[in-house]
Amino acid sequence: HQTTVLERERPHILVATPGRLAAFIRQQQAADQTLLQRRRPEGSQRCRYFCRLRFLVLDEADRLLEEGFAADVATLLGALPVTRRTLLFSATMSRQMERIQQLVVAETDGSQVFAFDANRGLTDQGIYATVASLKHYYLLVPAAIRDVYAAYVLLHVVGSGEDAVLKMLRRRRRQREARTADEDNDDADNDHVGRDETNGSMEATALGAHTRFPNGETDGSESRSSPTIESSSASMVLAMVFTASCAQCAIFASILDRLGLPVGALHGRLSQPERIAALQGFKSGRHRILVCTDLAARGLDIPKVHLVLNFDVPRDVSVYVHRVGRTARAGRPGQALSMVTQYDIALVQAIEATCGIRLAAWDGPGEATSDNRVMRILAPVLKARRIARLELLERGTITQAELSDLGNPPKLARPRTASKIITKLSHTR
Repeated sequence: HQTTVLERERPHILVATPGRLAAFIRQQQAADQTLLQRRRPEGSQRCRYFCRLRFLVLDEADRLLEEGFAADVATLLGALPVTRRTLLFSATMSRQMERIQQLVVAETDGSQVFAFDANRGLTDQGIYATVASLKHYYLLVPAAIRDVYAAYVLLHVVGSGEDAVLKMLRRRRRQREARTADEDNDDADNDHVGRDETNGSMEATALGAHTRFPNGETDGSESRSSPTIESSSASMVLAMVFTASCAQCAIFASILDRLGLPVGALHGRLSQPERIAALQGFKSGRHRILVCTDLAARGLDIPKVHLVLNFDVPRDVSVYVHRVGRTARAGRPGQALSMVTQYDIALVQAIEATCGIRLAAWDGPGEATSDNRVMRILAPVLKARRIARLELLERGTITQAELSDLGNPPKLARPRTASKIITKLSHTR
């Protein structure tokens, strides 16, 4: 089908992934030897479909020499005309960019490559840079209950605060108790069996709406009309939450869903239709929050993202730059908030030094993020976390090994709060 499109429509612009385009070229070269125009000494062959190609654009060029891309890029460069212009784009310049420039020069008979670094000259070190309209913040949190603090922030940024969710949870608890009482009266003879089944099913939905999958299907526990917390702001606020793993992404998205927040999830274990549905739901505003892995850190242009929340502080500074680049686009203002635990101080210092920025203490919307106010949603979030882990484990979305890596959930006893964390951050400023 794609061969027919190239032959009949002769497009002026072709957008492709390196792997798919390289596979297409290899298939055409193997299928019909008459397509070959000349043979290179190293054995690479020019492809007839691209004999008139004038420009080759490599987006996210710093990733194209990573494992899994290098062989495909070499195939592309060997099959395309040498008389072309090659444009390399990346938000983060690195030594890999120098390597790919050398590779392009070798494949174009020594032609020069013009490289423009928009960040060069900003500092003596040529460090990464972010846009001026982006504000960087941090929030000190205990590692064991990082999800509690993150949920609190999102309840104020996207929702109507913790009071609204606590009221909703109390209402659902009363409804659940009323249904349980009715079932006990209707089935007194089977009291023990009926109550066990009811309590089990009610506990699964005690803390929020049913689990909303990216394709719109439900787990059957509640109707699709389950209420969500609406924002008190007239304008629609969109937030992206980045996590370090697929397991943490799925768990935290489920927690927010149970708290009544309109949330979608995007990670590598979803099918392509599910990923597209999650993105469409976020762009349309049906999902005000998108919890995602670094799968979404590059290539997405969603103009009105107001907040990027780093649930996990990235270990690579370039990953931080790409994550926060999802907001403050095209001159718009944006905010980036990193949840900093007692183990992340060195990572924050590396980000500040490499990007030439200083993260400020979070002073976001709503009431001050005080420990006492955050602790009001401690029990609901921990319960939602426990149920989410059990359900995702049963469905096979996550594994027991991943749960072990994430650590066991803390007991319901009041943990150490952020104000009691001994941190070096304030002493190094």
